[in-house]
Amino acid sequence: MATPDAASAVITSQLVLLLHERRGHSRARYALIVETAEDPELADLLSGSLFSYERAVTLFRALGLHEPQQAAADLIAVLEGLLFDRLYGRRRQSETTTLKALQAELERPIQLLLSSFVYDGQRHSAGTSPSSQKFRS
Repeated sequence: MATPDAASAVITSQLVLLLHERRGHSRARYALIVETAEDPELADLLSGSLFSYERAVTLFRALGLHEPQQAAADLIAVLEGLLFDRLYGRRRQSETTTLKALQAELERPIQLLLSSFVYDGQRHSAGTSPSSQKFRS
């Protein structure tokens, strides 16, 4: 069975690959996204080229979430943000000097996110999520 920790390690490894060995590809993709914004077909191809929505849905189903599609979309949005932040944002000049340190820095937010999805899914299953509470009166 999939676990949030195992999944976060794999996902983080992919992110490190995109920031190190495939850094040029990642930057080119962002440049092309801007250039193709008016072409929906190309924009869709580029926006789905780094992170697999289908694999994310499969992961969240394996983790037992009731709304794997929403969780998958949320995860990909966060991954895009982490990638952009390291390429162009505040952390582009990070003091992280090794790939191992970069892996550790990126894995923390991904672990937290995946664990929160699982925790929230368990609360939802037990009928204790905030959204289920408002319909109980």
